[in-house]
Amino acid sequence: MRRTTATLILLLAAGAAHVSADTVFVVTATTGRVEYTTETGTWRTAFTGRETPVGTTVATHARAQVELTFAHHTVTAGGLTHLTIDVAEHLSDGVDAALTVVGGRVIVEHVPDGETFSILIESPFATLTARDASFVFDGRGVSVTRGEVVLMNPSGRSVVLRSGEASRIVNGTRPAPIERARELRSLVSPR
Repeated sequence: MRRTTATLILLLAAGAAHVSADTVFVVTATTGRVEYTTETGTWRTAFTGRETPVGTTVATHARAQVELTFAHHTVTAGGLTHLTIDVAEHLSDGVDAALTVVGGRVIVEHVPDGETFSILIESPFATLTARDASFVFDGRGVSVTRGEVVLMNPSGRSVVLRSGEASRIVNGTRPAPIERARELRSLVSPR
């Protein structure tokens, strides 16, 4: 009986460790000064191999960069970026992640591996959703490298962007592809 109980406890612990590994971002590279904090509120230096579970906030200083990996997908935060990991779930059909970016720029790289990768990123100026996409997002604008992204302003107006397209939210207005915004701007104020 004791042996069965001990085996059961070990199996449950191994299962919990497996779930834990699937629900965290891992710091895979850092350059410059990168710090993180959890619910304790104490800021610590981030290092390669550090697990960053849900609720962790990561901040990069000027000229710093951190690369976070979650289930073969990479989020790179550039200098002066402040992001919080809100959701990191490994589901039966893929992975879901949600981040809040207060400032700075993030690069999301989706590696096609047969799993669906869904991500939601919120900033004070815009909300971005994507599935199986790679893109660069700076809190207001996005440039899509691969896949499809939806960019929405705080009023709920949105635009769908595909590979090679970009858009930017200016002063809370409706997001529009950058090329169209430049065209409209040239009509209003010729240079």
